[in-house]
Amino acid sequence: MPPISRVQKFVHKEGGSRSLPHGSIGKICASCWAMGAFAVAIIAGLAADNPANVILLRATLAMFACYVIGAIAGLVAEYAIEDGLATYSPTLKSADGQAPVQANPSQDEDVILV
Repeated sequence: MPPISRVQKFVHKEGGSRSLPHGSIGKICASCWAMGAFAVAIIAGLAADNPANVILLRATLAMFACYVIGAIAGLVAEYAIEDGLATYSPTLKSADGQAPVQANPSQDEDVILV
């Protein structure tokens, strides 16, 4: 299955809805930012030869702070994606105006490897 088909399957839910699951991008971004901040704080604390309690306290504070920042960034990204889908999806039609443009190439086209 080509990557485009997987994206289309994700975007097109049952019943023809064209929206992403609410909050999923925000949660993913927030979790990634939090885990990244925690890991960077642990590595920086170990490199600075700080005591373990100081490293863990600062890493936990960085994790909570970056979770909030990541959640905000994820919500902004989710809004931008949904706005883009709402704006541009009605214009993605084939030349005859009947069916949406197919992203999959036809089976009879040859693939050229370089």
